Amino acid sequence: MIAVVAGTVAFLVSALASAKLFPNAELPLHIVFVGGTTAVVATLAWAIESAIKDDHAVRSDRVASSVKVKDASAVDALGPAEEARRIARQYASIDAARASQQSFASRSLITEAFAASGQQWGLHAESASSGIASWVRQGAPIDGVGLISYGDQLRHWETPLLTAFIDSRVEAAAALIAFGADVDAPNAIVFPNGSVLIHTTLHMLAQRGDTAGAARLIAAGADVNRRTSLGTTALHFAAGEDNVVLVNLLLQAGANANIREFNSDRPGGFGDLPIAQAGPRVRAILARAS
Repeated sequence: MIAVVAGTVAFLVSALASAKLFPNAELPLHIVFVGGTTAVVATLAWAIESAIKDDHAVRSDRVASSVKVKDASAVDALGPAEEARRIARQYASIDAARASQQSFASRSLITEAFAASGQQWGLHAESASSGIASWVRQGAPIDGVGLISYGDQLRHWETPLLTAFIDSRVEAAAALIAFGADVDAPNAIVFPNGSVLIHTTLHMLAQRGDTAGAARLIAAGADVNRRTSLGTTALHFAAGEDNVVLVNLLLQAGANANIREFNSDRPGGFGDLPIAQAGPRVRAILARAS
């Protein structure tokens, strides 16, 4: 709009100026003068208008981001059913991630046998960054979900990133992140009764009290307010472990102390806040954050 108005004004003004400046000139000269002046002014006006729009878009994005962060406590306003559906959409990629891992494993009878037995292999077992690079070049899915056995009765479906952190393979975890591993990719635990917990790497590290690992994930952009399929956040786990350092780390990274887990047995369908599960050392910290 600015460019159109400026071009129109420039046309009229330059036409009058041409008549004054070149009263005896023939028509082609007037056309060149008026046309050139109009084009220059319209182009400058278009550039200014584009810059204004770009600046407005950037400001709008910043406002939207700040609103999203400040409004994190309103997530429960969706209701437990809709929130559970939203989380299911977030974690829908786990089936494709498992399929891609199985497809890669099926290229060899040996790796297929490893995968079926829950033994670690490929990206799930690699320690060195050079080895990670080699597997990636071979087409190993960086977020592929494989069955990992820990000798218990649970079935652990994990990404290479989670397995690396659990095994304290720091170099491997750093290499996986550098190669583009999704720090919020879903993992799953299947319990003997058939129930399933879908979670991220940050959830598991918080539950295990791995503050250093959690810090690395947060630095890589992990979502500190992501819920498990049961509605639990990393802050719930850290509070339950009474881990002062981890609770402070999560809060400083933007963790919301007012997000409730799910509980279908309670009115409204929501359960506890992190503070309800907190140990004595972190309860006051969470009370100030709530």
